[in-house]
Amino acid sequence: IFKRLQFECTSDGEDIFQVTVPTYRNDILSEIDLIEEIARIYGYDHFKTESIRFHPSDSESNSVFNFEREIRLRMNTEGLQEFLTCDLIGPKLLEVVFGKDIPEDQFVKVINPTSIEQSILRTSLLPGMLQIAKFNSDRQNLDCAGFEVGRVHFKKGDQYQEESNLAILLSGLSRPWHFDRKPIAFDYFDLKGIVENLLMALKIENAVFHNKGIHSFHSGRQASIVINDVDIGIIGEIHPSITRRLDVSHKIYFAEIGMKALFDLKTKMSGMKPLSLYPASERDWTMTLPITLENDVIKSLIEKVSTSLLEKVTLIDVWESPKLGKGMRNLTYRFVYRDAEGTISQETVDQEHAKITDGVRTLITSHT
Repeated sequence: IFKRLQFECTSDGEDIFQVTVPTYRNDILSEIDLIEEIARIYGYDHFKTESIRFHPSDSESNSVFNFEREIRLRMNTEGLQEFLTCDLIGPKLLEVVFGKDIPEDQFVKVINPTSIEQSILRTSLLPGMLQIAKFNSDRQNLDCAGFEVGRVHFKKGDQYQEESNLAILLSGLSRPWHFDRKPIAFDYFDLKGIVENLLMALKIENAVFHNKGIHSFHSGRQASIVINDVDIGIIGEIHPSITRRLDVSHKIYFAEIGMKALFDLKTKMSGMKPLSLYPASERDWTMTLPITLENDVIKSLIEKVSTSLLEKVTLIDVWESPKLGKGMRNLTYRFVYRDAEGTISQETVDQEHAKITDGVRTLITSHT
């Protein structure tokens, strides 16, 4: 083969060849090029090959790592960009965000910090996310929609603990300027909707949102996420006093949820249910209630008196006016009734709706 290629070749009779390459073959630079020339002329199809077998690792896949990757993908589907912030923060930023709410003995301090602004391991993802909001605000980039999956660190007694949390940050406009649909600013319900979508995707049910008066949030636009009487996270609008101290003029919405809680509560896909072949019937009901009576409470009261004919209840309107009286508002709910066995009659729907509304009124009276 070398002679056919006009290469001068000598051999020691065993396994060593000395080859002189013609000057016009400037593509031959090393030994592997000579081997490639032999294979090319001899024919790749003449080499016998064995089937390649895949040998997976003996170790099990890391379920927590896979879960964090799943959460990142789900946040991307919500239109959020991933942020990465530093684990180290300073006492000044910590005081601006939390004040004196967190005892100092819970902080994990760096022994020899390079600067005072990086001397404490963060106990929450909120300080780093606020730094992102301020950095962008100072440069007139007011629209932020992002998330971070990061570690938080704190002490419990003499024990050091590290946990993984999910944080979500929204500020500015919810969509860019366009001549057709004018942009609107993010609000509390945009953030709550993202959290609810996440819980729904993970098949986590029975989530309740309670206002527990967290000082870092606006008093009327905040909630703790409670599932089975366990707090798993917080959502809300950052308190105006904090945004003023950061010199940020627009509203910032923030959520933080414990990843371990999400991992423990998630469930696998449940069995599919066939779609009903029979039509549904709807009824709307408006109640004048105190503002302090939350929607979750009303929904729970409806569930206590509902039957199998009630398929779904949705809050479709909230109206507040001085005409209703101080501290009062109207809540309008839409009830969807359906019978899985056949077409439901109007008389049956009216009877069922009257039974539910009368029962809820009684329960509300006893509750208030």
